[in-house]
Amino acid sequence: TTSTELFAFYTKPVQTPLCGDIIFMGEEQDITHVAIFHQFFDAEIEFLDAYSGTGSVEIRRYPASSPKIKGFGRMLVQP
Repeated sequence: TTSTELFAFYTKPVQTPLCGDIIFMGEEQDITHVAIFHQFFDAEIEFLDAYSGTGSVEIRRYPASSPKIKGFGRMLVQP
């Protein structure tokens, strides 16, 4: 499953994310990355990220106004 497919089919958009929700990131209109929301920290969004491909998970922060943040979603459980 690609990041774009996950964005389109397996989530419910949310306005105010909760810990464990998904953050969709990308460039322009493309969804290129998915991470797990942790919390708001001042004017930043803190999230869990395995972006590096090394198998390690990092806690990262982006400004809440970053154009890379495309939206938040909540996983839907489907039978």
